[in-house]
Amino acid sequence: MRNLSIFFSPVARFACVKSSAGAHFFFPARDTVPMVSLARAFVLASFVFTFASLFAAPVRLPWNSRSQEFGASLSDRGNLYFYSNRGGSGTDLYCSRKVNGVFEPPELLKELNSSFDDQSPFILGDESGIIFSSNRDGSHEFRTARGIAVSRDLYYARHTEAGWDEPEIMPETINTDLIEENPFLYGKRLFFVRYPFGKPELAHIYYSDLTESGWSESRPLFSFSAITPGV
Repeated sequence: MRNLSIFFSPVARFACVKSSAGAHFFFPARDTVPMVSLARAFVLASFVFTFASLFAAPVRLPWNSRSQEFGASLSDRGNLYFYSNRGGSGTDLYCSRKVNGVFEPPELLKELNSSFDDQSPFILGDESGIIFSSNRDGSHEFRTARGIAVSRDLYYARHTEAGWDEPEIMPETINTDLIEENPFLYGKRLFFVRYPFGKPELAHIYYSDLTESGWSESRPLFSFSAITPGV
């Protein structure tokens, strides 16, 4: 990875790499957390070196704001779901629909958002459902030295012809009083990130399988001393 320049900035925005086949790869052009920036920089560098012959130079999407845009998730139709604090009060979920090859200005997903932080969307390929992270009412609470705090849990909402259903919190086999975010569903296996409140440097990847009896008890993807909820 020679000549790799890594820089940090207080503002994150989306950039897009487009392949000759028409595929898109989205990533934050800048990030607020240096460790995350470093990880993403190396992942991106590996990606570019591996697929350099397929992808053109990144193109900044025209609707990026002066706020932060994160967590891109792309549907089969090419619609782009993400979260942003552009609304001025916490983070909300947005969707930029792709029409005739062009990403339209983002729409606020009012049916899914709350007055709390809603983020890290994963849209199902056919857009029949979405999984995201939120600290809205109903999320796990826990006690700290400063009082009661609220974790971010994973929620699921179905989409029908009538619109989005009310988001439902996912089961206790997935959610804990730790932070759960960044979901990714592959077949019947749900991957997500878990870490103690306020300590993203301790984040690890977990997974849970959808079985006939429901979602299985979540497990760490890699071998390490699993984080104990409440500690």
